[in-house]
Amino acid sequence: MAQFTPSGELDTRFNGTGMGTLRLGPDGADRAQAVTFLGPDHLVVGGYSGVFGFRQFALAAYETTPEHTACPGDCDGDGTVRVNDLITMVNVALGNAAVSACTAGDLNQDNMIVVAEIVAAVNTALNGCPAA
Repeated sequence: MAQFTPSGELDTRFNGTGMGTLRLGPDGADRAQAVTFLGPDHLVVGGYSGVFGFRQFALAAYETTPEHTACPGDCDGDGTVRVNDLITMVNVALGNAAVSACTAGDLNQDNMIVVAEIVAAVNTALNGCPAA
């Protein structure tokens, strides 16, 4: 499996590399046959696993972006929300920049930044990033 950013690059917030391997059974004969999203941060993979030569139904759930809100609004990834990050978020909200300019500001990953997300970033600027 792989997760990509809106700009088409591997999204390293998923599994640290942007890619993951699904292994469910001891035989390694696993097959994913369906994938669906249960919201912006969760996906479910269905298929089967080869268990001692027999196919068994398999289902796995993943949280795709567990580190996404580590520092809400930290557009440049420097561990701090500064005025330039907030300006970038406002530009995204106004349609003057792409969401890819500040994926850390798109807290619910709906490919847009809204006032509530900017407010969350302002709070982060005032209070610091949450402890990891």
